[in-house]
Amino acid sequence: MSFLIYSLLFLVQANKAAPPPPDEQYEVDAPQFPIDDSIWILMVLGLLLGIYFIYKHSQSTNSPA
Repeated sequence: MSFLIYSLLFLVQANKAAPPPPDEQYEVDAPQFPIDDSIWILMVLGLLLGIYFIYKHSQSTNSPA
């Protein structure tokens, strides 16, 4: 499990390259929200939450009667 998380984090960090500057004639003043920079954190937290819910569900269905 930790291998998967570390691999995901490595791939996210390795792909951070600066994009080329935009052309001045097509420049748009679109705001960049703070969530755009850290979307991978939300994805990892969602994955961990999903694993937690699956684990809890499997514990409740496998309990002895």
